[in-house]
Amino acid sequence: SRTGGAGKFIAWLDRFFVAEKPHLWKEIVLHLPYLYLYAGRPDLTDNRMHEMRTQHYRPERHGLDDNEDMGCQSAFYMASSLGIYPVMGQAMYWLSTPAFSRSEIPLGETGRTLVLEAPAADAGGRYIVSASLNGKPLDRPWLRHSEIAQGGVIHFDLSSKPSDWGT
Repeated sequence: SRTGGAGKFIAWLDRFFVAEKPHLWKEIVLHLPYLYLYAGRPDLTDNRMHEMRTQHYRPERHGLDDNEDMGCQSAFYMASSLGIYPVMGQAMYWLSTPAFSRSEIPLGETGRTLVLEAPAADAGGRYIVSASLNGKPLDRPWLRHSEIAQGGVIHFDLSSKPSDWGT
């Protein structure tokens, strides 16, 4: 890898989050917490996503750290809170810990629905320890659009401690 391997890439991301924190919320960098997935560390994505949702989004008049000029802030928050984030320019989605125990996404006017289940989300489950798609184990922190285009159920088992899921 151009950064010197997974360890150096993680160190670069960590430095970015510490040094650039005041300017983190520009549209062009919202995806950065998900890049830990490429280094085999979905637990670090889960940490950053929890941090971002709890520290930078507040239920008040000025609850966003940056402006909402194109809807990027809200879209980022909604997709990340659902636990399924679209990868720009690709027909795939990154997975992270959902904020809700159950969500349903209607798929247009097809009558089909994508259901996201994470029963331990309400109990403070912060890390994905296993996941399944339509009852079949899922060992990776991403999905292809074709896998969910017809609807289905993504089930997340969550814990307060990280595991090696998705590495």
